[in-house]
Formats: sequence, C-alpha cells, structure tokens
Amino acid sequence: MHLVAWLPPGISGQHAFEQAAAQGLNVQVVTQHNQHTQQRDGLVLGFATTTPQELQAGVKMLARALRG
Repeated sequence: MHLVAWLPPGISGQHAFEQAAAQGLNVQVVTQHNQHTQQRDGLVLGFATTTPQELQAGVKMLARALRG
C-alpha cells in the first residue's frame, strides 16, 4: 500500500527524497512513476508492513527532513 504526499510548490521532489534518505527513510519521487509532467512534485510513501508506531515516527522524521 502506498500514498502520495504532494509537496508544496517550490519544493523539489528530488531534494525532498535526498533529505528523507539522509534520515534513513525509504521514499520515492512521484516523477519516477509518471510519464507526464505534474503541476507539483511529491513523494510516494509505502506503509503496507509498517506499524502505527513506526508510521508516527516516520512522519516525524520526514517532517524534520523537509524542514532541514
């Protein structure tokens, strides 16, 4: 199971990916899965085997990564 976290205008999906990867998060950039140009970029987040506690910790890590 996956979901797309759309990024605010002006935030690069590649930059967000790099920041998330530096925190140990495994995310993908939306543009890797789309042949058409998007209005804005986003991250694909997988959560099929993740516990609620891991999800909560991951969201906090991602927020920290995007602020940094």
